[in-house]
Amino acid sequence: MPHLVFERKEKDLKIKLEISLEEALLGFKRTITHLDGHKVEVNRENQVTKPGLMIRIKKEGMPVF
Repeated sequence: MPHLVFERKEKDLKIKLEISLEEALLGFKRTITHLDGHKVEVNRENQVTKPGLMIRIKKEGMPVF
């Protein structure tokens, strides 16, 4: 079923974050609540974020049995 926040592609989960120009140039830190309720931190402090950047966080996709 479709989810409001996450998009699934095989075992990968994707989420789209909108950030301000200030955050893109100076960096940002965000906490995302995963499907099972645990928190995942996206930390781009002191880094420039280019449009369309995709960040991969290992072992945070769907489980593979």
